[in-house]
Amino acid sequence: MPFVLFFFQFTENSCLSFEVYVLYHYLWYTIDDNHMIQIVTGDARPIFKQIVDGIRMQIMTGQLAVGAKLPSVRGLSVQLTVNTNTVAKAYSELLSHGLVESRKGLGLFVIQPKQILSDQEREQRLDKAVDALIHETIGLSFSHDDILQLVTEKLSKLPDGKTE
Repeated sequence: MPFVLFFFQFTENSCLSFEVYVLYHYLWYTIDDNHMIQIVTGDARPIFKQIVDGIRMQIMTGQLAVGAKLPSVRGLSVQLTVNTNTVAKAYSELLSHGLVESRKGLGLFVIQPKQILSDQEREQRLDKAVDALIHETIGLSFSHDDILQLVTEKLSKLPDGKTE
């Protein structure tokens, strides 16, 4: 499955956590199989973090299946037109988060994601993401029902996301 660069503009002072980025992205923009990794201009996150978040999103939504091979560091850096060290740093973070494994001489492969956060930490992150969503949408003059309906629609298109 090829990786494709996709640009997206946030507001000037955007500094979004992965959870807020996921909610915001799925509420307002559509992702399909052609938009694999998104490098966002104007995003406060460093490029390596955007690559990590993009690949993590692919894994969690099933677009990158367990056992899928990631592109080589050089291959992805050429496709994204970023420094190879940037991709290597992103891959190193994916390894440390337990989302991929290295197979000597073969490359990096997606593994079954494991929940590494405590229930309390997960709840805190969800609360923070929902608060950010509310702050972003409050001035858009949508009713609560409209927002809930859109969130429900978008979430219904994603896998449940529960891991053991």
